[in-house]
Amino acid sequence: MKAARVARTVTPVVITPGASERSWRGTFLSSVDNNHNDDDSTSSSLDESVEEMMTFAERKRFLTANNGNEEKAMAQLQAYLEARDEFQGTQLQLEVSYQSLIDSHGRDYYDWVIASETAKEAYNEDKSSAMLPRIMRTHIMEDGKEACDLEGHRILHVLPAQIDPALFSLKTYALAIALYLDRKVSRESVETLTVLLDVRGGAGWANPKAFNLMPFIEETCSILISMFPERMHKTIIYPLPYALTWTLQSIVSSVLDAKTVQKLAILSGQTGVDAPMPRQKLFLHVDEKVALICERERLEAFTI
Repeated sequence: MKAARVARTVTPVVITPGASERSWRGTFLSSVDNNHNDDDSTSSSLDESVEEMMTFAERKRFLTANNGNEEKAMAQLQAYLEARDEFQGTQLQLEVSYQSLIDSHGRDYYDWVIASETAKEAYNEDKSSAMLPRIMRTHIMEDGKEACDLEGHRILHVLPAQIDPALFSLKTYALAIALYLDRKVSRESVETLTVLLDVRGGAGWANPKAFNLMPFIEETCSILISMFPERMHKTIIYPLPYALTWTLQSIVSSVLDAKTVQKLAILSGQTGVDAPMPRQKLFLHVDEKVALICERERLEAFTI
């Protein structure tokens, strides 16, 4: 029988709102605005270019996200494809260098390494030998299938308390998430994903306070919506102090549309390193076995 975990006192890192600077999302949205403001002749060539690069599934998703407005959808899609293409060369080189990780650590770990190392290079932080903390991951169940929610949607497990701005800038973390997600979903599919965003701290992690994670949470949601439209089935954020659940609800309601807000579930609870997961609330969204494997992976990610 395992001994009870000893409660730890962890000094939190403070992340000031707005510290993320310019991210891939910022470049992406700027490109959308520029394309949308072009004249008709430019829009025509834009559409032709997008037609050559896009997949049927991408066209469907971006049109749905823009309520059938083809001009907006094509501008948004072209901006996404151009941003994506910018990092393909670096990723291809890294895939060769890190190929052995697939056998030694698994495909998901490999995907995170490729995405995070690409992000480091993009912002000239690749001189550091430190690895970007693996703040986003998927899980494989005992039957060999990927972990899904109760409705069958694949789960992305996010552990933002690992973020350490002393190691890398927040814009690098944001870009790593975008690149990782792009590697996890097929451009040929209209698959939607459920995000489990666990804000509890961890032993040996930087452990920003829950309130100071608000900018990161908002940025993550915005990345999923703006760069990967119609990919998010649901985002479950847990466990937040009761008072902060209302704060976050107010924030997301002010920046996101009503349709997207309905896809958010914010579960209250304790947020310390040794705080339990909000079991009964979480079990309304995922099977107990899935919740337990997420908890196991969280504990195994502790560094002390």
